[in-house]
Amino acid sequence: MPRSPETVKTELRQHIVQRYLPGEDPGHLTDDLELQASGVLNSVNTLELVQHLETTYRISMTAHEIATRLSSLRSIADLIVEKAP
Repeated sequence: MPRSPETVKTELRQHIVQRYLPGEDPGHLTDDLELQASGVLNSVNTLELVQHLETTYRISMTAHEIATRLSSLRSIADLIVEKAP
């Protein structure tokens, strides 16, 4: 059964807080927070996140999608819902 955008955002929020923001309040990671501009993701974290997304959601992302669609939880969730089998 396909995941809803809300489910994906919840899963992503949990993963990002656990992996990159340990001890932070998940509520501070809003759906539209710019992940790279805010310092949540750097280049290494972005590559790790891409690997996690491709493995967890069984999707493949292009370089263009990585550059343009990993800006916020909302945009990542939308991409996953569009591409997930």
